[in-house]
Amino acid sequence: MTLDEADKIIAELNICYPNKNLLVEEVVRWEENLSMYDYDDARIAVKHIENTSKYWPSWAEFREAIHPMYQQRLREIERARQALEPPREISEEERARSKEIIKQLNKRWNR
Repeated sequence: MTLDEADKIIAELNICYPNKNLLVEEVVRWEENLSMYDYDDARIAVKHIENTSKYWPSWAEFREAIHPMYQQRLREIERARQALEPPREISEEERARSKEIIKQLNKRWNR
């Protein structure tokens, strides 16, 4: 998220909770914390907090609201990265070990 987007998120929260007077240090801290997240995810988190909280959220509360979306994005990025990687060659040793494991499992199942 860019600095301007982080400021928009902070402004949205301030609209939801107008009684909160932010110090400059608080704004800077929120901007830093928000920088690692996606803007659209943060907007969804703001909406969730607006619907569930009476007061300006602590950072921990905000993080709790946005973190599941962040984790999902990381999983999607990892899947995309893996899809781009060429398949790894399996060594003869790994192939033999796999066959042995399958053989042992078949013995157990066929008892």
